Amino acid sequence: LSVPPHEMVWDWWGRVVACPFMWVPTNILAIAAIKNAGLGVCMGVWAGLTVVVSFTWGAVYFHEPISNVPLTLVGLFLVVVGVVSLAIYPSIPWGQKTAKYYGTNSEKLLDLEQRADDPPGVEDPQASKPSRPLGILFAIGVGIINGSLMVPSKLAHAQGQQYALVFGIGCGMASVPLA
Repeated sequence: LSVPPHEMVWDWWGRVVACPFMWVPTNILAIAAIKNAGLGVCMGVWAGLTVVVSFTWGAVYFHEPISNVPLTLVGLFLVVVGVVSLAIYPSIPWGQKTAKYYGTNSEKLLDLEQRADDPPGVEDPQASKPSRPLGILFAIGVGIINGSLMVPSKLAHAQGQQYALVFGIGCGMASVPLA
């Protein structure tokens, strides 16, 4: 990424709007979502919502053309059905322990609910129990914000590499108080 200093555009959309109020909070929500509902479910929920929200911004606000409306609606419907299915139906029944094989021998079976470096039977009393509904709620927030994340780039005066530079500086500035 090389933008000569004389071509830099210090647009407030990237520095003030997109990073502090969108990018950084989305990543914080993503961490909380994954902790509560798991990576696979959360990624599926927020990826699908990102598609739907981005499409809505493009079609409704920016009036971007849609070449095949019926097929587009079918595609959006299928995405929504997939997101709802991921959110409602857990991949593992509640209360059932999950396990994973490490290596090739079946005797190397480890319980995922127990960290490998903790002695058996030791639980952290400070650890909060995951809440799947809360994780799904956080993933929905991530999807909505992610779907809106590129809106400031369309409204900004800076485009392409210029916007990416301003966006990166904005992210750095917004992340410092959280460190």
